[in-house]
Amino acid sequence: FLRLTQFTSSGTWTKGDDVGAIFVMALGGGGGSSPDIAGGPGGGAGSYSQKYIAAPSASYAVTVGAGGAVGAAGGTTTFGAVITCLGGAQGAVSTTAGGLGGVSSGGDLNLRGGGGEAGGDMASNAVYGKGGDSYFGGGAPGDWNRAAGVAGGANTGGGGSGGTSGAGGTGGSGLVLVFEYS
Repeated sequence: FLRLTQFTSSGTWTKGDDVGAIFVMALGGGGGSSPDIAGGPGGGAGSYSQKYIAAPSASYAVTVGAGGAVGAAGGTTTFGAVITCLGGAQGAVSTTAGGLGGVSSGGDLNLRGGGGEAGGDMASNAVYGKGGDSYFGGGAPGDWNRAAGVAGGANTGGGGSGGTSGAGGTGGSGLVLVFEYS
């Protein structure tokens, strides 16, 4: 093992002269919670993918998916044309359905993000849905009768939890890790 290169924002990975192989871990952005609804559901988590590349190219464009705003899906994370990790979906505009987790492709292992939990009115004692957990966790906690949602963890791809009156939680941003080997 030579070193770890971490991308918390988009950029380019460039192969060093001493690099013979790489192991890539990628995570899409988490979805935001439902907008403007008491007892809103949580957003889904971003998907995860990992791949061992025995003879890497000279460079790869890296896109790190942003966390979804309230009412919006999480962004897509890519490592060149090799790995694609879709972000989680936003919570539905109702109390009945949390956002679905994103799906990934291109890796040796591809995992769907966890889904957000449904919210509920519970006789005007609003229940706010938890954000979905990604491979790295990070889903925002659900709660009873809270005015504002909570954001998913930064660089975890976790979904945001529900809130009320547009004050739901945003999704957590994605991440790319490149382990370099000689």
